[in-house]
Amino acid sequence: MAAVSRRIAADIKSLAWVFIAACTVHAAAVHATTFHVAQGGSDAASGSEALPWRSIQHCADQAQPGDVCRVHSGVYRETVSPPRSGAPGAPIRFEAAPGECVTVSGADVLIGSWTQYSGSIWVTPTTKQFVQLFSNGSLLNEARWPNAEPADLVHMPMARAGPGTDMNGLIASGAPAGDWTGAMVFVLPGSQWWSYTRHITAEDQASQRLSFDKPTSDASLVPVEDSRYYLFGSLLALDSEGEWFLDTTAGRLYFWPPGGASPGGLSLEIKQRTWTFDVTNRAYIEIAGFRTIAGGIRLNSSNHCTVDGVRAKYVSAMRETNGWTLNPDVPSISGDFNVWKNGVFAGSAASGLFIAGNDNLIENNIFHD
Repeated sequence: MAAVSRRIAADIKSLAWVFIAACTVHAAAVHATTFHVAQGGSDAASGSEALPWRSIQHCADQAQPGDVCRVHSGVYRETVSPPRSGAPGAPIRFEAAPGECVTVSGADVLIGSWTQYSGSIWVTPTTKQFVQLFSNGSLLNEARWPNAEPADLVHMPMARAGPGTDMNGLIASGAPAGDWTGAMVFVLPGSQWWSYTRHITAEDQASQRLSFDKPTSDASLVPVEDSRYYLFGSLLALDSEGEWFLDTTAGRLYFWPPGGASPGGLSLEIKQRTWTFDVTNRAYIEIAGFRTIAGGIRLNSSNHCTVDGVRAKYVSAMRETNGWTLNPDVPSISGDFNVWKNGVFAGSAASGLFIAGNDNLIENNIFHD
């Protein structure tokens, strides 16, 4: 990989969150036609500033080399996939309107019919499946033991496995009482170079041994006594505010709202899309000035594309791992002569940005959490 540069901020954490809250967009070059997209628009309109379109994808479908899709304030819940490339000196440009805050989201609003289940825990029926739940824009933890603080993604508390732990099962001494069969375990085995998740198929109540659905795959790095782990994927783990558990079999979401609030009064969203922009096999595409949440941008086998001034939060989610074989969906560049600059990457389950290809420039970005 050639021509890759990085600049590191002195106070990366505080600067990053200030930057991610800002709304700026870099000036565009002169283009053929500027189309407009706005929350109050219609895809049956003309796309002018007075009669804007409603969706960014509709603008992408119409835009030709040299055109601009200028997007106005609001949250756009879609994956934008340009159907054609721009041209040298005439890129197709997607930009947030100057001075306006525009978010492209991988999450949808959750509408629930909530009833109290037990104490502070509420329940609603749902057919949706998801791995991330947000309340008023903040990520909440899937219920787990030991408990963790959602805002601290790096220092998650874990328990220690007891004697008798091996590649086929784990001794969960100290875990809350109850049958953990059907739940999941996340474990850092051996020297903790990699992680595994396994489904729990049986529990021996006397020894508190949790049996895995399959052994960990590498005999040289197996769980042993004192390996770190946590349990999740069970209603048993839902024991503190801000946690949730999705029972996909019964079609129910259980939730303990933060601060003892009623869930009906919260703005709840669930991750439903992997990508906010998916630029695959395209060239000369520009993306500038957006915020993104609950989804990443990828330049997939694309060339001469630019991502500029994008503030990206919760860029990927990952619930299961299997040693080296995990394949999370993270923001990525695969192709040649692309540029990703002046951005912020925050809250990724794995990498902040994956890079492959040649002569790609990664410049003046901040990566944290």
